[in-house]
Amino acid sequence: MSLGLAVIGLGARGYKTVRDAVDIPEIDLTIGCEPMPDRAQRARDDFGIDVESDWASVVDRSDIHLIYVATPNDRHDEVACAAMNAGKAVLLQKPMAHSIDACRRIMRVQEATGAFLQIGFECRYSLLYSKAKELVDSGRVGGIRNFQMNYFSSLWPVWLEHPEGWKWLAERSGGLIAEKLSHYIDLFQWYTGSLINEVDVFAADPVLSYFKTTDTVHVGMRTENGATGVITFSFCRASTAAEDQSEGIDGAGTGYYFDHTLIGEKGSLHLHDSRILDLFLYDCDGETRPYLETRHEFDEDRLKLVHNTHDELADVVRRVIDDEPPSLAPSVAFQVFEVCFAAEESQRRRGSVRLDEWRAAKPKPEQSS
Repeated sequence: MSLGLAVIGLGARGYKTVRDAVDIPEIDLTIGCEPMPDRAQRARDDFGIDVESDWASVVDRSDIHLIYVATPNDRHDEVACAAMNAGKAVLLQKPMAHSIDACRRIMRVQEATGAFLQIGFECRYSLLYSKAKELVDSGRVGGIRNFQMNYFSSLWPVWLEHPEGWKWLAERSGGLIAEKLSHYIDLFQWYTGSLINEVDVFAADPVLSYFKTTDTVHVGMRTENGATGVITFSFCRASTAAEDQSEGIDGAGTGYYFDHTLIGEKGSLHLHDSRILDLFLYDCDGETRPYLETRHEFDEDRLKLVHNTHDELADVVRRVIDDEPPSLAPSVAFQVFEVCFAAEESQRRRGSVRLDEWRAAKPKPEQSS
């Protein structure tokens, strides 16, 4: 069996999805939707696909079964709800939407229609994180008690050069935490097997004054089983792999540092350089200090290791064809974005926020969809 795929939005993520679709034999038709003429023509030239300018006409086509939504975040709810109401399966790029009320609208339509809805948390398909999860589930490191992540990027010039500039406008993107860090909030819950019930955010005044969103932040988290975690992120001049750190200093996309550590009851895991996973054990075999038990080094393409959108799309296609549910329930993904927006509230309050209290205080949205 096969299906038809429509990719709504042909920016960087949508373009990559069309490229991924080329290698998936179960997709027998791919069409795009993009209002910007240069992006539309690029997809036509590179992939030979038809590209429409009106997404509504694409959603209603009978030969389209799966809709991939890669629009700006403040259009996610409109497009995803229309697609589900039209009986289509939906793969929705994270974040779910730009506000908690928009996320709730999406959830109401999904529950009413029973439509297939999967949020694009492709890190769960990525080889580096999947190996870490495998080691956690094996019991080698014991229960995860702490998660630490450092993420520094100088990719921000790409955001500023975007014609619409929506990513650096909090009212359109949903804010830095939902836009950039929701992947890793999801990973923290995945690794620990427990939901976050408290967040405490410390954010500096913006380093980049023209950003209308936070650009430097520490996100503290606690789960129901008592695990703690912290994500430190900044748009800044990050270090590069070059020996001479002045190389490419003015180039967009140069400078990127990322690592994270999982501290368990028996050992720890350290992921670094986007391709190395170290397993440390401690107080074992007579050793009284942590020692390196195993180093896993990966040679695969970096995107396969940390943002494996190809295998995510292939799995979603298979699930839609076989009438299987999404790999991650929409309700679980929704909870991740509750955490993100509660974290934004914590930043405004300058104090910790408990998720149960935050939910109780949120006004109920209108019931229309």
